[in-house]
Amino acid sequence: MNALLDVAAGAAVLLCGAIAVRRRPGDRCGALLVLAGVLWLAGTVAPGVTPLLTAHRGPLVHAALAYPDGRLRGRVAQVAVALAWVTGLVPSLAGAPAVTIGLAVIVAGAGAAGALRARGPQRQARRAGAAVAAAVTAVPAVGALLEQTGVAAESTVIDLYGIVVLGAAATLTVGLGRPRVGRLVVELGASPAGATLRRSLGDALGDPGLTVAYRMPGGGFVDEAGRPVDLGAESGERVVTTLRHAGEPVGALVHDPAVLDDPQLATAAAATARVAVDSARLRADVRAQIAELSASRARLVDAARAERRRLAAELERGALAELDAVGAALAGVEGAEAARADLERACVDVLRLAEGLRPAALAGGLCSALEAGARALPIPAELELEELGLAADVETALGFVSAEALANVAKHARAGRVSMRLACIDGEVALEVADDGIGGADASGSGLRGVRRRVEALGGRVELRTDVRGTRLRASIPVAEAREG
Repeated sequence: MNALLDVAAGAAVLLCGAIAVRRRPGDRCGALLVLAGVLWLAGTVAPGVTPLLTAHRGPLVHAALAYPDGRLRGRVAQVAVALAWVTGLVPSLAGAPAVTIGLAVIVAGAGAAGALRARGPQRQARRAGAAVAAAVTAVPAVGALLEQTGVAAESTVIDLYGIVVLGAAATLTVGLGRPRVGRLVVELGASPAGATLRRSLGDALGDPGLTVAYRMPGGGFVDEAGRPVDLGAESGERVVTTLRHAGEPVGALVHDPAVLDDPQLATAAAATARVAVDSARLRADVRAQIAELSASRARLVDAARAERRRLAAELERGALAELDAVGAALAGVEGAEAARADLERACVDVLRLAEGLRPAALAGGLCSALEAGARALPIPAELELEELGLAADVETALGFVSAEALANVAKHARAGRVSMRLACIDGEVALEVADDGIGGADASGSGLRGVRRRVEALGGRVELRTDVRGTRLRASIPVAEAREG
């Protein structure tokens, strides 16, 4: 069992190193693991060569404490690695309980210190390396303690050591050689939909204090909340990485200097942030254009409303006043009955024209007009109508919606029942007309096209559902557009 486990552990370490070197040629941690695996297997094949039994400890501890970039940070880490190399190559030191226990303590301390000092995306990796280094040296230390107390557990400790080394190889393989640039993009892409770019990029780089600054069209920078960002306040604790597009600055990252000390990572982060900033600017431009379009549409609706009112007033003051004057002149004139009748019809026509131009009044109000239209049908009508105090143009538009829907019911639907509902639902004024007929309403017909244009001009929308179960026409307009005044 010990031999099989030894071979498996050595092969796993060797494979871990080979994967790292293959993915990133020149990877120092990978090269150290290859050396550790070779030494381990050599000691398994030639157990009589005493130095080979423990020589793997030096490169294995070195790789773990230098994980993931192969660089040792801090004097304690350097001392721990030097001691691991020496004790691994000198059998008398490797077998001394005090040295074994001391090495475990120093390695654990060096790993903890490195993990605490680490910043940016390497923080998690250094924690994993510290845990591996501590585990690899802790098992022999436990064996030395048991030996000091007279407990015979050498075989168990050797098996446990092999299992720990197998786990260490698996842990390091997960991260070694994986392109950190790709990992950054994956982490940013996996951010929740509601996460901001600042939070996503800060989480991916391990810098929660990172700030993303956006360049304003008139100059200067602001953060995602619109607060000004002073890029000139760069210090040793925070640095600025400018984001450029086509040679022009579009934004900046204000971050811890350690998070982008890898040139590849810095390039990837800047590129990712630049794309996100460009996307944010594009979305802002689109929102501004939509807002301007909505404002322009509202101005057109207001202008059309004012023009209709002006024309209606002109008709009343001009043509209608002239007709009234002619009527007064004809009053009492014998033989002018026919002329007075024609004059009365002309006045009615002018009034109707003025009423059509001035959507200020549907006779009796919108609800009365809707009820009258529905009751005129030769089939039962279910009505649920609320008095909502709508603007004149909105009442006119909804009146047209009702007239078009009821005309379809009367002419084509073959319905046995019709329902109509006018209410305020979820911030919208909605009129819905439904029947239980045979369906077949044509959404491309001129009547529905005209209805849709009227409603959309007020910021609303028209929905049509028609099938063998009947037809439902629904028009909805935002309350802000629909209320009178």
